[in-house]
Amino acid sequence: MGKLSEQEFDAIVRDVAASVYGQAVVRFSVICFTVEATYRTRSRKGTWVADFVFNQETGHYHLTCPYGSATPWTFGDEIGRRIREAVAS
Repeated sequence: MGKLSEQEFDAIVRDVAASVYGQAVVRFSVICFTVEATYRTRSRKGTWVADFVFNQETGHYHLTCPYGSATPWTFGDEIGRRIREAVAS
């Protein structure tokens, strides 16, 4: 098993963010293997931020989020799945 490069990780995050629907990711930033994603509230009147720190070998992540929404977990799980796929190939 190998490690994912920062460039590969950035491409994965961009692709997953582009595919998110429903409570969409408004914007995101990637620094090393950390992602800060800003989401719209359900009312679409405000935003909230979730922070993810990913392991480049396993795809596991730590999430810091002010709400109990499933949306960031779905986002993080998909990024993690794609990391595992990339590392395994």
